[in-house]
Amino acid sequence: MDKQKVILHGLGIELTRRCNLNCDFCSKGMPQNMDITKAIIDKTMDELKDTYISHVRLTGGEPLLAPEM
Repeated sequence: MDKQKVILHGLGIELTRRCNLNCDFCSKGMPQNMDITKAIIDKTMDELKDTYISHVRLTGGEPLLAPEM
């Protein structure tokens, strides 16, 4: 029997919890000095390699503070 294709309508990856902004509408709370590692991103993508993902959202904190990701 063929494996059924898994479909995700969206995947959010929080690149960092650091933030240099002060947005009134922010629901994240206080910034933290934490970043995701490339190893975690690679492992996640490997585990989802057979999954169709409609949208990927890169979030944070302020994602632009983690340009290496």
